[in-house]
Amino acid sequence: MEPITRRVRELAADINWAEITDHVGADGVDGDWLDAWQEAMAHACNSIDAIHANLEAENMALINIQSRRGRPADYVLGVRTFEMGTDKEAALKPLEEAAEAYAAWQEYEACDFLREEFADEIADCVQACCNLAERHGIDLEAAMERCERRNRDRGRYA
Repeated sequence: MEPITRRVRELAADINWAEITDHVGADGVDGDWLDAWQEAMAHACNSIDAIHANLEAENMALINIQSRRGRPADYVLGVRTFEMGTDKEAALKPLEEAAEAYAAWQEYEACDFLREEFADEIADCVQACCNLAERHGIDLEAAMERCERRNRDRGRYA
């Protein structure tokens, strides 16, 4: 299950339905909206599953990015992977792109108007990493969950 779908389902499971029903009753509001809302939540989860299936069918990776403060992501990236060169070339490409991202960062630090070029180099780096993972059948979702666990264990999240 994708992180987004899992998060929507976790949020729905955490809701105290009895408290909401009591509150709705206290306000004299028709409680039928609750059933409709639960149905809408289920539909949202199914829609997210369908989006993921479409991305998989198009050989795209779904990446859920969260801020350092652990807040929900402001965006989700769809990365369409492609084959390139030999295994060695594919393994070296993320290094090359990371070096270019570092160089772009240095230029961006000096000139704020180079922000877009810096962002493009970061995107190239993400693309190269996704291509490498896809080439070797790596489950990036599971790898990112392990990475997050290691970072949490190291106290990197506030």
